[in-house]
Amino acid sequence: MVGLVSCQKKPDFSLTENDLKMVDVLVDIYTADAALRDYRDLHLKDSLKQAYFEQLYQIHQVDADWVSAERKRLESDPVRMDSVYTRALSAIEQLKSAGKRK
Repeated sequence: MVGLVSCQKKPDFSLTENDLKMVDVLVDIYTADAALRDYRDLHLKDSLKQAYFEQLYQIHQVDADWVSAERKRLESDPVRMDSVYTRALSAIEQLKSAGKRK
């Protein structure tokens, strides 16, 4: 079974501009969520989350509808979704490592 999986050909595609933008958005969503993780005051947490996400959308020139549509698009293409999320997780790990070195 392992031999069959390892011999399968990797898909030949490159990430689109939207895929790469989604990677950046996912990294920032993770960062915003991490920044809010320790807040106990739910009202403050919700207000900050809304502010963070509005800023995140502005920075990336997207909106919540775009993020939702991109997630749905990726869900319909599991191989592409895996590539996008793997790249986002790699970027997050690099950020974590950089933070630990300081």
